[in-house]
Amino acid sequence: MIIDQIERAKFYASFGEGFEKGMQFLYDHRTGDLDLGRYEISDDDYALVQSYETKPIEECHFEAHKRYIDVQYCISGAEGISWALTDHLHQAEYDDQKDFVRLEGKGDIFPLTAGNFFILFPSDAHQPKIMIEKSATIRKIVLKIRVR
Repeated sequence: MIIDQIERAKFYASFGEGFEKGMQFLYDHRTGDLDLGRYEISDDDYALVQSYETKPIEECHFEAHKRYIDVQYCISGAEGISWALTDHLHQAEYDDQKDFVRLEGKGDIFPLTAGNFFILFPSDAHQPKIMIEKSATIRKIVLKIRVR
């Protein structure tokens, strides 16, 4: 997992073509000028603009992906995201069609606040939507960058 600020997004272009285009998209739309929904970045990569209410950790679930790297960028609001290595958690069956596996266990909670992003690789289980102190609305962009 990598945690950084949007001003440094272009630094990650050196990670490859998917990151170059994806991080440019993120930087260009950092102010939240897009409607909610899915945006194609390339044949393999896309972005999801989301908004939701954060909730107690007991109502949140760990997830991981095998084919995509997540870059989760907070436009406004704040949430906690719990993180753990997938090998340290109990894994349910992987859904190949959705590129999704639910996991159970405990992790360390990190705040995702406006202007910051997390890069989460396939070995990074993550549990988003955790409220910090009280429930709040978060608006974010999640990049889905295909593992090459």
